[in-house]
Amino acid sequence: GWVRQHPTGRLSVTSGSLQQESAQQESATQAVTPSIPPTLPPSNPPSQPSINASSPPSAPPSKPPSSPPVSFPPVTEPGGWQCVRVLKGHESWVTAVAFNPRTATLASGGLDDRIKIWNLQKGTLQCTLNGHPRGVNDVAISAKGQVLVSCGDDGTIKVWDLAAVRLLHTLKGHIRDVTGVAIGHKGWILASASKDKSINLWKLDKGTLIRTLLGSPAAVRAVAITPDETCLVSGALDNKVRLWDLKTGQITRLLSGHVNPVNDVAVSHDGLFVASASKDKTIRLWSMATGGMIHCLKGHHREVNSVAIAPDNRTIISGSTDRTVCIWDAKTGRQLQTLTGHSHTVTAIAVHRTGRLIASASADKTIRIWKLI
Repeated sequence: GWVRQHPTGRLSVTSGSLQQESAQQESATQAVTPSIPPTLPPSNPPSQPSINASSPPSAPPSKPPSSPPVSFPPVTEPGGWQCVRVLKGHESWVTAVAFNPRTATLASGGLDDRIKIWNLQKGTLQCTLNGHPRGVNDVAISAKGQVLVSCGDDGTIKVWDLAAVRLLHTLKGHIRDVTGVAIGHKGWILASASKDKSINLWKLDKGTLIRTLLGSPAAVRAVAITPDETCLVSGALDNKVRLWDLKTGQITRLLSGHVNPVNDVAVSHDGLFVASASKDKTIRLWSMATGGMIHCLKGHHREVNSVAIAPDNRTIISGSTDRTVCIWDAKTGRQLQTLTGHSHTVTAIAVHRTGRLIASASADKTIRIWKLI
């Protein structure tokens, strides 16, 4: 995938020490669709205080059929996506974004070693979490919005309590950079991917290791968990997408088609199909039932770094080194819209649970919030 290079002049941090943000901390008990004005906030929001803080797999089955029986729901043609906010505060590449499904906040991580929490209604920085001594590669937030998980080049996974704004656990088990994390919908299982070619499964509440999945011959870039938490999907640098049985830890399907490394994977909210983004400039959609390819989405001019599936299970969002965000129709494979505005590589994509907000992270040090008008 795209190469992450750390900037010089790194800020020193104290791992695990925490300092509560004062008046800006916000929480909610129900899902919120952030109310965002159509105008952009000031480009430089006021500075905020920092908060420091195996079992062997079975052989893959033979090549699956290529005509999967996936039925897509009807979709309303979007009126268009518009950028409504540009969030600035990171001092280097922003590499990860995640919406909190229960509050009007967004988490981001970057190569400046920082995790930032943003107030979407105000467009301001709420707090900064310091704990990774090297770049942050991914962030994920639990379905209840209470726990944030981050991973980084230091080879660790950190689990944060968002309500108390404190570090709960530092998970150590990988021997190289941790490249991706995913939390199960029920909130008890955590998966982590690493350059050490392994995937670790953890108990989220205790921070204990359940199992290590071995079988990838190359570094694993991304992981996703199906809604019923029976299957894990991984993408690796050997150009393959793998499906794993979470109960047995065995590989159940090997999806071949990409001709370059797989940078990201996502599972539809109904659990019927998988999307994979690759350095080969394409996004491929695969049937979970048969392993067959549904569509190969072509339109980006350079490698695709991130992919997300909207809650309607019909809209696909991708981000690329070509600096664009593309919107796709999963049923037809048609490209619906291309969003421009970033001045450098788009590294990560997140979609809000309402399906009406997108966050895109970029090497230009910004996060753009897009709204479906």
